[in-house]
Amino acid sequence: MKRKLILKWESVMYEIQESGMTFLLDEETCFYIEHSSVYRHINSHGVASVEFIQAIQSKKLVLVEAKTSVVDKENLIRLDEFLKQIVKKYRDSVSLCYAMLHGVHGEANKEMPSTIIDSLGNNPQFVFLLIVKNIRDEDCPVLRDALKQRMMDLMKIWNTDAVLVLSERMARKRGWLKS
Repeated sequence: MKRKLILKWESVMYEIQESGMTFLLDEETCFYIEHSSVYRHINSHGVASVEFIQAIQSKKLVLVEAKTSVVDKENLIRLDEFLKQIVKKYRDSVSLCYAMLHGVHGEANKEMPSTIIDSLGNNPQFVFLLIVKNIRDEDCPVLRDALKQRMMDLMKIWNTDAVLVLSERMARKRGWLKS
């Protein structure tokens, strides 16, 4: 993971490398949870995390996980394990954010941008986004449907069906990756 500071107008932008892709993140609307002090302190205890959480609009929080590739869909056992790991990252990330918000880990919430804190405290709409570098566009809906099936309980708890799987090309086209 490479982190590079870029100044853009009034915002501070961070360029990060995850799974062979370059993301450009705004410090004011993005929480790089994977590099938070709390996560680094507790991740050795079985806690998983997405790469980062991006606030969009006033209440929408996008949990972004990046992967280089996905296991062969013909190997159902490995695919199931892959999907379990992704769902765990989403579940643990939401839990960790709320634990930080409520001071469970001291003043760790000071690491989160105010836009994330405001969204968490205001009935957020969660979007679960998986970006896979080496996947064909036509395989994304199949993987999305399998992921949705695996995380039905989490989707019900948060009253969302917003689960997206994008290839690198699709993510770049939608502005998630640096051009």
